[in-house]
Amino acid sequence: MDVCSNYTAWVLKNPVLAGELEGLSKILALIVPSKLPNSTLFSELFYAFSNTFTLVNSQIILKAHLRSPDRFEDVKYRFQLFFTVVDYMSAFLEIGAEQLKGTRGKWVVITVIQLMKTVWRLLTLFKSKIGLSQTRPVNARAKKAKTFEGPDASDDAFLTLRSGRRIRTIFPGTITLDSRNTSDVSSPTILQGKYAFAEILDALRPMIHLSSASYFGLNSWIPWLISLLIDSASLLTYSDIKGLQPSDRSELFRRRVSLLLYLFRSPLYNRFTKDQIFAFLLFLSKTVPLARFVCLPLLQYIPIYQNLYFYTW
Repeated sequence: MDVCSNYTAWVLKNPVLAGELEGLSKILALIVPSKLPNSTLFSELFYAFSNTFTLVNSQIILKAHLRSPDRFEDVKYRFQLFFTVVDYMSAFLEIGAEQLKGTRGKWVVITVIQLMKTVWRLLTLFKSKIGLSQTRPVNARAKKAKTFEGPDASDDAFLTLRSGRRIRTIFPGTITLDSRNTSDVSSPTILQGKYAFAEILDALRPMIHLSSASYFGLNSWIPWLISLLIDSASLLTYSDIKGLQPSDRSELFRRRVSLLLYLFRSPLYNRFTKDQIFAFLLFLSKTVPLARFVCLPLLQYIPIYQNLYFYTW
């Protein structure tokens, strides 16, 4: 406990340095794994560590700045943090399980993780009638700070973030928050009727896909089509919803954009889009100046990550 307390005090005292260490960890996550023999596995390990490190630091700062730090004792929020870390580690666990236990071990890990996420989402929906962004991973990095200034504002009450933005530190009358992690700025959207049903469909989709894929095979069109129909039906149901909070609108936008992932999912990818994507990247690498520095690595990594369930599904 002393170690945790000392680290918490250090982060609050040195937020800029902590941010620089976060940036360094992300750079190391890109550079170090490429020098190791099992580069894909170590790349995911460094990725998980880097994001978890950033998440821990952001939660320390948020807890110190929030008016009501009791939210961090909330069971739902703790589960949300837990599943955020699971989300960071899922690809690493998938690769590690396959290397240790083969294909069977890989699919056991995938099924367990997806089952836990599904149960968590359904319990949250049935218990509190909320969904959408409320069960998404916690935003690890403060993208947009909101500053609430008191009358006692002074120049020495500011610190400069790694982004260059100056925000208030912990002084009387001052609170600095991440707009997506502020409990008292907006309340979550209540889902009822057809919208609750749409969220149930979205929550069940991973397990439905896994079940149909285990029966028909991953290269069958049936699991692919079932999954696409569920996603499309869920999004179509939400098309006329009103009064969404900004975070929920962002979540719906993310889901719409994620439909593009179906281009990278088998069997469509193996039979149609693979050749088109590779031809397009090769064309760009040969015709657009400097594009080869982006396109050629993509040509190398797409086949690797396309085979990872947690990157495509």
